[in-house]
Amino acid sequence: RQARRGRGGRDQKRGPLPLQIKLNQRLAACSSAVEVFEEVDSARAEAIPLNSVNLATALHRVARCGNADVFRNLADIPTYNFLVHEVSDVLQCASRF
Repeated sequence: RQARRGRGGRDQKRGPLPLQIKLNQRLAACSSAVEVFEEVDSARAEAIPLNSVNLATALHRVARCGNADVFRNLADIPTYNFLVHEVSDVLQCASRF
């Protein structure tokens, strides 16, 4: 007998989705850079650690949904600076292996 599969291909019997998967679903649903930054800020406030997939999704959504005003001012947006810093940390850790 096959287990019922839910969203994301996980067996429903395993319980709730990990926080990072839920976060990634919320990030992927964002339709503006501002929404992405709000989701990242919310995750940080809830002490949800962003994994490499979350970081990539957040930056991809900013690139995809941003506009000229957002791109001109990215360096002034603290949440964007946080994302870039976190990606840098992940890459530095990966280069040690």
